[in-house]
Amino acid sequence: MKHNSRRQNIVSAIALCGVLCSAGAAFAAPTAAEIEDAVAAIADYDYGQSRKALLAVETLINETYGDTELRARIEKELVKMVESDATLAAKQFVCRKLWAIGTDASVPALAKMLVDPEGKIAEMACYALSNHPSPAAGTTLRGALSKAKGSGLVAVINLLGERRDAESAEPIAKLADSPNAAVADAAIAALGKIANDQAVQVLGNLTKSDDLRRRAAANHAYLQCAQELETRGKRTDAGRIYEQLAVAG
Repeated sequence: MKHNSRRQNIVSAIALCGVLCSAGAAFAAPTAAEIEDAVAAIADYDYGQSRKALLAVETLINETYGDTELRARIEKELVKMVESDATLAAKQFVCRKLWAIGTDASVPALAKMLVDPEGKIAEMACYALSNHPSPAAGTTLRGALSKAKGSGLVAVINLLGERRDAESAEPIAKLADSPNAAVADAAIAALGKIANDQAVQVLGNLTKSDDLRRRAAANHAYLQCAQELETRGKRTDAGRIYEQLAVAG
């Protein structure tokens, strides 16, 4: 029955796509049921298969530009998809769409993905959140620092660094001493981008580390920290770091 239902969803989605994509056809607002069917149809999608069902969802998104109510309905169905037993490929597609249209409504579902033991799931969630500058997204990412693992944790750290998230400097600084080299390297690099007072202090200390690998990473991040400060107009602080790096050789 489950497969029959999904097959019907696919048929409905393809039919909807045909209507929406018809040359010169006037766009008719889709019903809630049509949106639900179109998104549900991608649940079994896997890499290498026909993208017709995906195209139907993309068309829905494109045709509802500027319509916040319909976009909210679509987002609701996309969130249901990432919370379901859909394929990895389907969830990856959904996260790409949430990158484009996601709001705070999708953050709770993405928060669960961030701490999934499967690193790829967390990486997908980070991608979806990477175009989402809201405070809720920042809070969610910071909360994942103590729960995410492996490559998922690295992805969270990297994104917080890209966001220049000053509030995450303290927990990220602690991860700079992680026995996991990938986590430690990501934390050090993120501090170089955050470049607040705490990051400067931590990186300055790490440039004196006895661990040659960690010291090299810290030197690189410290240089980036100086460059960040310079772009923010803090030339005196940046100059101080440049001098320290020059003396250290």
